[in-house]
Amino acid sequence: MEIKKSFLGTGWNFPPIFHKEFWGVEMISDEPDIKSSLDILFSTDPGERVMQPLMVVRSADLLFEPMNVSTKTMMEKIIKDR
Repeated sequence: MEIKKSFLGTGWNFPPIFHKEFWGVEMISDEPDIKSSLDILFSTDPGERVMQPLMVVRSADLLFEPMNVSTKTMMEKIIKDR
């Protein structure tokens, strides 16, 4: 049985790749689009997005923390508070 994934959406590839032949930008869809969006979100530092100051997760603060229940709970709280 095939699972429809159209609800996952489509977005620009990052970094953007422009094509002269059809005057457009390379797009990605489904899980790769979500992965790319999360990579951007988790790697954005405070102050980088001037027009979107809340688009920040500060995951670098947890980079060297042990991956245990406490750290996972803290990550979940940080994300939910956004």
